[in-house]
Amino acid sequence: HPQQEPWGGHTRLFKQIKGFGVFSIDGKKAYPETDEYSRTMLLIGGSNDSRSDSNAYVVDIFRVIGGNDHVYSFHGPPGIITTSGLKPEIQKTGTYAGEQIPKGIWAKDFPVGYSHLYNVRRDQNPPEQFIVDWEAETGYRGITEEDNIHLRMHALTQLQDIALADGDPPQNKPGNPGKLGYLLMHRSATDLNSAFVSIFEPYKNKPFIKSVRRLDDGKGSEVAIQVEMTDGSIDYILYNKDSQKEVDLAIGISMNGEVGYIKEKNSRVIKGILVNGSALRYGNMNLRSAGTITGKILKMNKELAGGGWMLVDNRLPTDGSLNGEQIIVETDTERDASYTIRSVERENGLTKVYCGPISFIRDFKGGTMEVRTFKVPKNYNLGYLYDFEEGARFRITSHKTWAQKVK
Repeated sequence: HPQQEPWGGHTRLFKQIKGFGVFSIDGKKAYPETDEYSRTMLLIGGSNDSRSDSNAYVVDIFRVIGGNDHVYSFHGPPGIITTSGLKPEIQKTGTYAGEQIPKGIWAKDFPVGYSHLYNVRRDQNPPEQFIVDWEAETGYRGITEEDNIHLRMHALTQLQDIALADGDPPQNKPGNPGKLGYLLMHRSATDLNSAFVSIFEPYKNKPFIKSVRRLDDGKGSEVAIQVEMTDGSIDYILYNKDSQKEVDLAIGISMNGEVGYIKEKNSRVIKGILVNGSALRYGNMNLRSAGTITGKILKMNKELAGGGWMLVDNRLPTDGSLNGEQIIVETDTERDASYTIRSVERENGLTKVYCGPISFIRDFKGGTMEVRTFKVPKNYNLGYLYDFEEGARFRITSHKTWAQKVK
């Protein structure tokens, strides 16, 4: 059924360095009946230079716990869709809502939107791993025939069934294509625990990923993936929500932490990245780190003026090493409390974190009302509501890198 319409999600993890980025977002308020509704994504490769044409790919881990019917829906650019590993059979009539349900009909006996997906092709027994490739059509957003741009999706999830279908985006928006090709991955069971794991590979002319495989058994909270490139190098990606539990793979990789990345070339590790962890080990690499930085907010600026500053109980470094990092504050309110650190300094024996010309105020106590299309407080004397409160815990995502020159 449709999700709720909350103000937004909550940042649980954010880190961006050259050639590597990761975030994790809690979106449970979209489906409050679930035990978990979260998404973790990694961007691996590429360059911070927008002029660079180097390859990069995305790892997508979408976890849903609770309920009995989960559908992961994704569409690529308009154009021709091809698959590898699937045996989709054409559904001669109807829509994704059913063979007897025509396009566009609304009813209460099937989920909203299913009848707007047509030209359905189904595989009722898909393998645990398959590939879907979208070839972007000429003319879409300036694409020419010579560009030959594709988006490949490597799906790594055990499913009950999958479907390919067409859907029409709104035609009142300039530039929208006439139709888009959708992939719908379906799981059903009692008290479902789904981790939809996918890799997205955009490429021109030829793919740069040779093969992908899951290294975990899919039963725990951890995800481990091996990505072999066409140049012979191999990437390993590890995600472990339960960062207190060690990940130990049969191939010799072990990690104490939340996120790990390893690049191997010619049977030797040449790069390693550990996020929010204490150890990442494989072959000739033994990477150690102090782990996540945590603490408590002792005092904060509660006024509209003066910027977003807070005093914390942890003696954080003042050498500028935390500038640009995210400080994530625990909050139960509808708004996120994740801020970019601009500076760290000492003040009266405590550590002061400054997050720029912002305010932690989210509303007035007593609420607001519309007056000639402007929102004004119902009562100016009741005070403010804040994104978080003094005494809240905070964390700053840590990372450690390791590299060896390739001879």
